Amino acid sequence: MGVAIGCGLSTESDTRAGAAQAAAAALEGLAGGSADVALVFATGAHLAAPEATLEAVHDVLAPDALAGCGAGGVLADAREVEGGTAIAVWAADLAGGSAQAFHSRATPAEGGVAISGLPDLAGAACCLLLPDPLSFPTAGILGELHRRAGGVPILGGLASARTAEGAAALFCDDQVVGAGA
Repeated sequence: MGVAIGCGLSTESDTRAGAAQAAAAALEGLAGGSADVALVFATGAHLAAPEATLEAVHDVLAPDALAGCGAGGVLADAREVEGGTAIAVWAADLAGGSAQAFHSRATPAEGGVAISGLPDLAGAACCLLLPDPLSFPTAGILGELHRRAGGVPILGGLASARTAEGAAALFCDDQVVGAGA
């Protein structure tokens, strides 16, 4: 069987129920396969409980790798929600392939900024980067990633929404991280 991809979107106001609903819709698209990777995007009131989002997605999909972030809007299944509360989940069965989530951090260092947590991209098909624009020097990291990647396509977007506490909501496997990429 080849690669299978599914996606789902929920506007359910309960975070856990909405995440489970979106993940279940994504699972249907995998045609009986398992989720090697899941991408999760949450907006609105769901940013008050991002941990519940990840727990529900893991309960339904049990992905080998998960990445995502809080966003100003989400879209899936020919629907867009901007300025409201929603969760979008994309999942893929990579037909023998694999994915790895990573959390990269920027820390002050002599002469600039030190970047840690970048994966080895040798043999990778692509790299998805979801940086927090307030805590991560995206322009600087793109050059470093390009140098390390050796032609691996780099794609992504800015984590554009904040939690009520003012932190980013970056999703890396089963963790919610407040800064970095």
